[in-house]
Amino acid sequence: MWIGPVAAQLDYFFRNCRLVLYKYYKKVYFTSKIVKISKRIAKAIKHSLTEINMFIY
Repeated sequence: MWIGPVAAQLDYFFRNCRLVLYKYYKKVYFTSKIVKISKRIAKAIKHSLTEINMFIY
C-alpha cells in the first residue's frame, strides 16, 4: 500500500537531484568557457606583446 507515496517521494527526490546537477553542470560549463576565453585573450595579448617587442628592437 505504501509503494505509491514512496515512488512519488523518490521521483521528487530524483527530479530535485537532476535539477541541482543541471544547475551545477551549467555553472561549471560557463566557468570553463570563461576560463578558456580568458586564456585565449591572454595568449593573444602575449603574442601581440612579443610582436611589439620585435618591432621595437
